[in-house]
Amino acid sequence: MLRYLTYGLRDFRDYPDHTAKRLNWEFFALHSGRLSFVQSDRRLKLSAKANFWVIPPQFSYNWKPREADAVCDRTLFSFPQVPLLLKEEVTRSGVLALKLEEKRLDRVRELAVEARPSYDSPNQLSSLAFEKILIELALIALSEVPLKSQWRLDELAGERVERIIAWYVEHMHEAPKITTICDACNISPSHMRRLFHQVMGKAPQEIFTRQRIQRACDILSTDSATLDEIASQCGFVSTSDFCRVFARVQKTSPNVWRLRVK
Repeated sequence: MLRYLTYGLRDFRDYPDHTAKRLNWEFFALHSGRLSFVQSDRRLKLSAKANFWVIPPQFSYNWKPREADAVCDRTLFSFPQVPLLLKEEVTRSGVLALKLEEKRLDRVRELAVEARPSYDSPNQLSSLAFEKILIELALIALSEVPLKSQWRLDELAGERVERIIAWYVEHMHEAPKITTICDACNISPSHMRRLFHQVMGKAPQEIFTRQRIQRACDILSTDSATLDEIASQCGFVSTSDFCRVFARVQKTSPNVWRLRVK
């Protein structure tokens, strides 16, 4: 939810900004005029040429005009939360202070104008409108940052693949189709394929097949279950299908494999 929104001209001499700890995340854009970002309890080295800032909650600061003409044109959004990647980047640097090109800076103002009707007169769609605006503001900010967290993107992809595999292992006996897996894990089939190729270097179906064969091997080595029972527990449509896939992966039949490990 958008907690606060303002934009337009402000005379920072007649209406000075007082030092305070803000309770929310703030996106501040300076369209004209010159302001200094004055920190009260930290000494971060920020770009003096910045015209766009992302400031975390509980940061104590104020804006001070740097010229005799204290009238500045600014845009300010306040949100209680921001996307995880942006939060990590701001946490790493303390405050994001960026120099946006004019086109991007103008887009920040356009977003404020778009948000105004929902902010002034909230309705059932307001939360969606604010979420869209927050995402675009985050993208504007992150597009200007040489992300040091590609590893984090890879880690997030890996975590999601692990969750999908864990869901599949739990429901393997149901022989779920790809569409069922995607629906349960809230992901599209094409996105799931991309994630698996990115993280595992293989297609989802190949990974799921290997999970089924691994389960079968575990049962064969520790249990006296019949091949029919194993096929059912591992989500195969028939015993013959199980034996065929097992032989393709393990290069031997289930019965021979069982004899070797016992």
